[in-house]
Amino acid sequence: KYFAELTLDVVEEQIFQKRMQEESGPRLVHLRQNAIGQVTIPPHVEQNGVSTARAQTWTNHPKVDRTMFIMDRRLEMQGRGRQDLASQRHVPALRAFDMRKNFG
Repeated sequence: KYFAELTLDVVEEQIFQKRMQEESGPRLVHLRQNAIGQVTIPPHVEQNGVSTARAQTWTNHPKVDRTMFIMDRRLEMQGRGRQDLASQRHVPALRAFDMRKNFG
């Protein structure tokens, strides 16, 4: 009722199905809980803290699990840009002049 119907592309759907089978839950997100450990209403997906990796298991509800997967993938991709720059992957070559190609 609280989560939208999500459609994943072919590649993301395959990654989602693989994670559902092989992993216990999302890597970087969890559902917010109240003081007695129940999921809050309306439910809210939050980022895990530093020490709470994989605290949430899959709920076996298609809308909820897909939403947590999308939030998880978004957080994974967000940090990937910095990692690629640090390891000098996908960094464009800087050119001094447009006319002369500087291949370094």
